[in-house]
Amino acid sequence: MWLLGVRLTRLFRWRTPRSTAKLLLKLAKAERSSFYDLMEAANRTAEPGRRALYLRHATDEQRHAAIFRLRALELEPSLATDASAFEVDFEHLFSTLGEERFLGLVHRGERRGRAQLTLYRDELTGDVKTRALLDAILKDEAHHESYTEKLATASARRWAWSWEARRAWRRLGARPSAALFTLSMWVVFGVLTPFSWLARLVTKKNQGRGWRPP
Repeated sequence: MWLLGVRLTRLFRWRTPRSTAKLLLKLAKAERSSFYDLMEAANRTAEPGRRALYLRHATDEQRHAAIFRLRALELEPSLATDASAFEVDFEHLFSTLGEERFLGLVHRGERRGRAQLTLYRDELTGDVKTRALLDAILKDEAHHESYTEKLATASARRWAWSWEARRAWRRLGARPSAALFTLSMWVVFGVLTPFSWLARLVTKKNQGRGWRPP
């Protein structure tokens, strides 16, 4: 389903160098966020072998983030001052969920990310440089997907699917809720404003008169 949505938005991705650059900055943010989660995993795991895999993975993600960002700014230098070029979404997934479920989420994320980047690579027939960068990154993504599949249990991968579905549903519901709250506040303020003006007018007229019994 998510891949269908990605395909439907193809015309908006590569329309201009700026739109391409903004997409690359979003990919850089995802890679930076993954770097922090993997570094936490490397610091907290009790298995030396897994620590080495997490560290290598984290190094790859940091390098990918830098590649995406540099290419984005090459396409659109004005985005260098954009705050999104430095944003991170660090959720402390390892310490919150535990290593088994963390591995399930990482595997699912790498699998989805590889499919998405492959789609982007195939679409970029006219941008040879960005296409070559994606080809190089996809080799790392294939390795990440492979090692996490070996480490993640089948139950953890199934749990990751349901967890992501619930999170996507909550985020989807949060957007209209925020918009509805904003709209309702504007309506309330719009209704109360005339009464506020009326109260001020009455107060101003009665100043200096003092209180009088009815």
